[in-house]
Amino acid sequence: MSLLQDLVLVTKNLASKEYSQKIHQQLLAACADEETAQTFIGYASTL
Repeated sequence: MSLLQDLVLVTKNLASKEYSQKIHQQLLAACADEETAQTFIGYASTL
């Protein structure tokens, strides 16, 4: 699965807490900073 697809699952509360934390860590590693990561989380919540 892609990171964006995983984020959609997380924002819709369809992922376990542990999986959500793993995805958040992957997102932070892929983004320049927390603000950028939050932007992607906000985008994923609209899908």
